[in-house]
Amino acid sequence: MTGFTRAARQVLIDRSGGLCEICGMAPPSDAHHRRPRAAGGTRRADANLPSNGLVLCRDCHSLVESRREFALDRGWLVRQGQSPSDVPLVYQGNWAVLSDDGTVFRPPSGRGRCERCGFHVETQKHREGCQVG
Repeated sequence: MTGFTRAARQVLIDRSGGLCEICGMAPPSDAHHRRPRAAGGTRRADANLPSNGLVLCRDCHSLVESRREFALDRGWLVRQGQSPSDVPLVYQGNWAVLSDDGTVFRPPSGRGRCERCGFHVETQKHREGCQVG
């Protein structure tokens, strides 16, 4: 498996609403794997699921690739041992989680919300490294 299927790519495009999934302002031009595939690709079943993909404008894709620690901190990149559907990300300006079916979960705002990942502590599993807000 070396890339997103045509169907998965269409899910990413539909999910984005025609805008870059990072900045939310420019039309997307690139499909990006949040968890890198490594040279030669990968055999991991979740590598090409919508939760592992983003459609990005060229500028945002360049930002992700050139400032990897910054991108990891915002969930635009995912470490090899992590499942993309478990890693929150800054999605068009707000914390969210991407599901394998292409939906975007945006946690409710309000009291008890985690400042780092945006999850409502009472309803969602708290994530390692987060700070209770």
